[in-house]
Amino acid sequence: MRKIVIIVGPTAVGKTALALKVAKQHSGILLSADSIQVYKGLDIISGKDKDTLGSIQLKLVDIVSPLIPFSVSEYASYFRSELQNISDKLPIVVGGTGFYISALLNPIETQNVLPNEKLRIELGELSVKELQVNLEQLDAQKLSAMNNSDKNNPRRLMRAIEIAQGAPFLKVENKSIFEDFEICIIGLFADKKLIDARIDERVDERMSRGALKEAKDLFENYETLAPQIKLASGYKQLFEYLQGKSNLETAIKTWKIAEHQNAKKQMTWFRKQMNIEWFDIQQVDFEAKIMNKVEAFLEQ
Repeated sequence: MRKIVIIVGPTAVGKTALALKVAKQHSGILLSADSIQVYKGLDIISGKDKDTLGSIQLKLVDIVSPLIPFSVSEYASYFRSELQNISDKLPIVVGGTGFYISALLNPIETQNVLPNEKLRIELGELSVKELQVNLEQLDAQKLSAMNNSDKNNPRRLMRAIEIAQGAPFLKVENKSIFEDFEICIIGLFADKKLIDARIDERVDERMSRGALKEAKDLFENYETLAPQIKLASGYKQLFEYLQGKSNLETAIKTWKIAEHQNAKKQMTWFRKQMNIEWFDIQQVDFEAKIMNKVEAFLEQ
């Protein structure tokens, strides 16, 4: 049976660096599971870090225009296609978008519901409260069943409204993409203070590399940008600066805070959703332990 390695964890914990080491040692190819890196032109703020890849290939980035909304079902379809084309390398999935990875492991009922791009553009103009009212009118039971995080997540609310309005279904196989694979899921974690410090340093570094220019280039087409981009950490805060809603110092500060919150949510998601073996990056021998685990997994 074929094998696949999945590396998860919060933002700034070092997932890509670890994935590259595994790939170099075991002739691997990286498959991104990041809901923002799928977009073309979103390089610096989203952290594609292509200059660190060397000879290692990274798939599932730069696959869609920033003007086109992109759903988890579309991601799963692209992923399935890429995986089928890999025959002589070890697939290594790396990313922090838990919903994407979860959908690969356990397809959800709504994954096959086609996106309504026109509706998404309309809903993208509404506030969270207006989206909640909209969903309550369509499906009050669904709104009441959502947890507090989802109730305040514009993207989740928009998707729920889209489904409640009777979006058509896409006919695809509703089974795990990894059904014929043995899976090794590795999780990285660290003390919150360390993660937050890494995030702050990374935001400053991305600003120095041209994050503001990247945001300005995208802002020229702000009205037609995919809703996911308008809400993504970094882009959202810099867009608010470009709209005159804040000064640059405030935008950078709120970007960092949003990333801190996102990292915490990622850990909560992963710990609840998946059977993961966790490794503390603050332990001096954590990489050696992981490499030994991967070696043993591949030799089974």
